[in-house]
Amino acid sequence: MELTEFELLSNESIYIEGIGNFKIPTLKDIRKIGYKTYETMANYLSIDLKKYLELTDLTERYSELDEESKQKNTLYKFIINTDEFLHIYCIIFSFFISENFRFNQKNNSFEFYKTDIHKEIKKIENKNIFKRFFNLFKKNTEEIVETIKEETIIGSINDENFDLVRDILLQINKIKVIEKPVEELKFKNENAKKLYERMQKNKEASEAKEKNDFNLGKMISKYCADNKNGINILNIWNMTYLQFLDQFSQHNYIRQTNVQDMIYTNTVSFSDLKAYDSQAWLK
Repeated sequence: MELTEFELLSNESIYIEGIGNFKIPTLKDIRKIGYKTYETMANYLSIDLKKYLELTDLTERYSELDEESKQKNTLYKFIINTDEFLHIYCIIFSFFISENFRFNQKNNSFEFYKTDIHKEIKKIENKNIFKRFFNLFKKNTEEIVETIKEETIIGSINDENFDLVRDILLQINKIKVIEKPVEELKFKNENAKKLYERMQKNKEASEAKEKNDFNLGKMISKYCADNKNGINILNIWNMTYLQFLDQFSQHNYIRQTNVQDMIYTNTVSFSDLKAYDSQAWLK
C-alpha cells in the first residue's frame, strides 16, 4: 500500500481497515521516549526476512527448505517466536498504533481493542440480621455501584496482514522511500542542462553531508535558527517527524537554488536569460 505524500505530510492518524489508527509521531512524541529508543524501533522495522536470517545464522537452513516450507516460515512467524523481536514489536505497536493492544498467544496475533466503561447499580438483599431488625421500616435491600468494563476487538495484526503493517510503518518513518518514475527533462540549451546537473550534484553532496554530519538535534537547531516561516525552537515540537524531515530538506534545497540564482545573475549576459530556469526551486 503506497501512502501519498499528501497523507504522509499530514499530522492526522492513518486509519487502516481491520487494524486501527497509525500515528505519525511528532518530535515531541519522539522526545518523550528518547531518540535512541525511536532509532532502535526504526532499526528493527528495517529488518526484512533476509536480514533476519543473516542475523540469526539461519540463511543456510532456510535455503534448504522446499518452497512450501519457505512460504510457511514467514518473517512474522520468526518474529513472534523470538522473544527479543516480539518484545520490540510490542513496543513498536504500542507507540505507533493508537488503540490498546495485547498479544494473543492462542491465535498468535496482536489484538487491538477499545474499552467501554460504565457503571451499573445493583440491589442486593441485606442478610445481616441485626441490620434487618433495626431497619424494620426500611427496605431490606442495599444498593451498590459496580464498574463494568467491556472490551471490543476492533482489529488485529497477524501473518496475513503483517507485511502491510510493516510497509506502512516503514513509510511513516521514512525508512522506505517510494521511488517516483523519472521523467525525462528537456532543456532549452546546454547551459541550462549544465546548471541543473550542477544543482543536482550539490543537492546529493549536501544530503550525504547531512547524513554524516547532522544528528536530529543539530538539524532542529539549524532549521529553527534560519527559518523564515515562524517555526522556532519553542513550537517546532508539534511538527511530525516526517514534516520536519521534509521541511528541512526543502529549506536546504531552496537555499541552494538561491545561491545558484545569485551565481547565474552575476555570470551571464542579458541575452542568455532564456536559458535561466526561474522555477528550478520547485523541482
